[in-house]
Amino acid sequence: STLHYREEPDYWKQWFPADFITESFPGQFRNWFYSMLAMSTVLRREPPFLAIFGYALVYGEDGRPMHKSWGNAIEFDEAAERMGVDVMRWMFANARPDDNILFGWHAADEARRGLLVLWNVYSFFVTYARLAGWTAD
Repeated sequence: STLHYREEPDYWKQWFPADFITESFPGQFRNWFYSMLAMSTVLRREPPFLAIFGYALVYGEDGRPMHKSWGNAIEFDEAAERMGVDVMRWMFANARPDDNILFGWHAADEARRGLLVLWNVYSFFVTYARLAGWTAD
């Protein structure tokens, strides 16, 4: 619907099939993945996506699902502002896809500490490589 299948078929064809989709595993096979596959097979006789990446759930640091009413939900904009998107990327990239992720401020602080070590090693190398006139040939 967001790609205007019926109204703008040429625009839609630019995006179909999707090269890659990603979603949380639980419930998505029955719901989202299966629905896309069934509708695409009936309407187009071809798959709607070429590759799927599924992952486990994202929970609050307290181990419970994130809910605003429980007070453990963190909005994306707030997380991006306070912890930084590179820290968030590192947290997700560093996690195994089949393990649930505990997401929160403490976990972000731990990820930031790891990233700072990498950054400091890189900065040290670049600084002294430049001073020594070293180049990668």
